[in-house]
Parts: sequence; structure tokens; C-alpha cells
Amino acid sequence: MSEPTSQTATLRYDNGQNECQESEGKAEDHLRELYKNCTKNPGHPQFIRIKELKMEHLPEAHRNSDLFALIKAVADLTVRISVDMVSPNRPKYWQNTTVHYPFYGQGGTTKRRTGTGEIHVWMYDEGCGYNCTGQRYNPVTGGSFDVNYTTCPCETCQHSDTPSSVWWMVHIHTAAHVVYDEIEASYTSCRFFFDDEDRGGEKFIIDKVTASSKYILRGTGVS
Repeated sequence: MSEPTSQTATLRYDNGQNECQESEGKAEDHLRELYKNCTKNPGHPQFIRIKELKMEHLPEAHRNSDLFALIKAVADLTVRISVDMVSPNRPKYWQNTTVHYPFYGQGGTTKRRTGTGEIHVWMYDEGCGYNCTGQRYNPVTGGSFDVNYTTCPCETCQHSDTPSSVWWMVHIHTAAHVVYDEIEASYTSCRFFFDDEDRGGEKFIIDKVTASSKYILRGTGVS
């Protein structure tokens, strides 16, 4: 098996201010090795892993139990995204620039790359969608969360005579250069609790992924 390799530095300098871990072999299983070899690691002497973060690490003026709990909760809502395909639809340049877009010209390449994303969970009741605050419309775009089907789309319900009319869907926001389109989404998996060896047994992985929306200057949403 080949050793994990990182090309994050090359991506930073050649493709603008973005990062994506490109690896050979099963790099997702060698987080400690990747951390040790990270090109930024020597420049981060104050880096504190989230599982080791304590109240005293926060600036004195921000040592608040609610803030500390929020930081820990947001960390738990962060997933590692692994993508095993490069779409042929990637543009040559970032929009309105001459900066090369990551992985352009590598369509069909199956070398794994990884990034991270933030979890959002929506509830559906007979096709009517609600976000975590109970809203049915995106407060930014005004778009509806509703879908055009009324029963749960999971494999179990799809093969059931009594599929559930209420279900939840995980939406993950990430950068468009990590998951560019539906082609790449179909080769994507998301792992929870990826940065905690003590929870290594909890390899909760979502591998049925679709691209729901994309804005190339901001990012993409996968679910």
C-alpha cells in the first residue's frame, strides 16, 4: 500500500486560497500520519486538537461555559468528506479570474481527496421540509425546503409497503472545489467523529450523497 501524500501546499499556491487533501492509499485511516506531515504543522505550535480543548485555552474574556459548549457542538457537526472522482465539468479558472480551478483537466481521475463540511439536519413531513428552527424557506435565498415526494427515500422505506411519511435528511455544506457536482457527489462519503481516536469505533459514514445546490464563489451543498 502506498504511503499517504499531501499536495495541499501546491493547491494553495497554484489554485488560489483553497485547500483539499489529495492522497494515495487509504489516507483517511492515517490521520495522525497526515497531521505529522502537514506542511502547515510546523507553523502551528499553538494548535490544540478539539478533544484536548479546555476552558483555559480560550481568551480570558471569552471563558464562558455556553461559548465553550458551542465550540464543542460545532466540532461534532463537522464531518470529513472523501471524494473518489474528479468531474470533467470542472472549469479551467475560478470565476472572473485567471487563477486555475483545482483539479481541472483531471476528469475521470479516481485518486481520493478529502475536505470537511458542516452538518445541517432537516425534517420532512409528507414532503414538507423544515430546517432546525422550524422554517420552511431558506432565509437567504427564499427557496422552499419542500421536495416532490411524500415518503422517506431511504432504501428500507423504498422497499417497504408502509414507508414512513416523516423522515430527516442530513445536508452538508462544503466548498465547491471539494464536491463540484452530481458526478462527484455520487462518489462521495462523509464520516462523523473523524478526529477522535477514542471514538474510532463509531465509524458513522454516510455514502448515499447527492449535490443539492452550488454557488461556485461560495461553496456547494450535498445531502
